[in-house]
Amino acid sequence: MEFYEDGDEVISIWKPQPQFQGWIDTLHGGIQAVLLDEICAWVVLRKLQTTGVTSKMETRYMKPVNTNDSHIVLKASIKERKRNIVFVEAAIYNNKEEQRKWHQHQFSLHVPPVLLQFLYRALLHGR
Repeated sequence: MEFYEDGDEVISIWKPQPQFQGWIDTLHGGIQAVLLDEICAWVVLRKLQTTGVTSKMETRYMKPVNTNDSHIVLKASIKERKRNIVFVEAAIYNNKEEQRKWHQHQFSLHVPPVLLQFLYRALLHGR
């Protein structure tokens, strides 16, 4: 997958292939979930300049994604942040720009090791 930024969004264009079908000419739902998970991680990486781990995923499979389409478009953006929790929304569109999936992702951000050391010292010394 390749990613690029467009304003608040991160976008990826991906070519579905027959070996990824779950049913005849239909992209497997698990593959779609992996693609959405990946683009959501890239939003956190690019927009917040940090990493995190998936803590919750919710996907609505609205319409099938055809493996014969020339490409699909994935778009994702940050909707909200509460401390170290980031809420990302993403969608999959077919090659006619018709929305096929809606996805909401929740990430727990990693705490940088330097900050962990600082917090540990503060707790240890009562500061």
